[in-house]
Amino acid sequence: MDGALKSFKKNAIFIALVGVVVLLGIYLSCDTFRNFLSEQGIDPNFIIGFLTIVALLLSLLQASHDRRYAYNLKLIESIEEKGLRIIGKLLGIKQKSAALLASLEAVKKCMDERVIFLDAHNVTDKADVDMDMELVTAYIHTYFNELGSSWNQLIDKLRGVGDYAGNAILNYKENIDVIQTHGPINVCDTLNKLPTSIQEARRLNAEIDVLTQSITDVIVKKISDTRLQVKASID
Repeated sequence: MDGALKSFKKNAIFIALVGVVVLLGIYLSCDTFRNFLSEQGIDPNFIIGFLTIVALLLSLLQASHDRRYAYNLKLIESIEEKGLRIIGKLLGIKQKSAALLASLEAVKKCMDERVIFLDAHNVTDKADVDMDMELVTAYIHTYFNELGSSWNQLIDKLRGVGDYAGNAILNYKENIDVIQTHGPINVCDTLNKLPTSIQEARRLNAEIDVLTQSITDVIVKKISDTRLQVKASID
């Protein structure tokens, strides 16, 4: 029953137009039908005009439906585009956190082994993470507002890992001669606390992994749910 109703709605304009054509054909070719209308005092132009108006109204309804469909389609595409931009930034944040942690651990290892630490990839440079950050944050608060708190937590945790790594690398560079000559013992407060800093950075990095995955899951689900809702409204 529902399938038949949906089929009728989709083909209502075509059915009305066919009705007009059929009625006109019968009127022109069938004397009996013309006589019947004449006996009943029914003007055939009225019937044809009425069906024509019905077809026009149905056409307007279809045009409205098409505009709504186009709007909903653009909405889906917009949410998908923004969602993918956010997911891309999440991957970048996750990779940045892992690189910062690896550099922090490398500083400790180089100090213990009295070898030179080189920040070959300049991991403390924030340009890669800061790129489009304001735009992505705006997408979060506009299209995925329920993730605003999680997003802020994620940025804070990344900043924490960055602070640990940045301070360690900076103090290492400032005290490299002392480290090479006398070893890593009692160099400065920041470097003395490296084991604790590494432990905290590992904790933050693990939490970043969890947060990036949970945020990604919510975005993917919302995109899927929006598609289903729009499809249901169209059907």
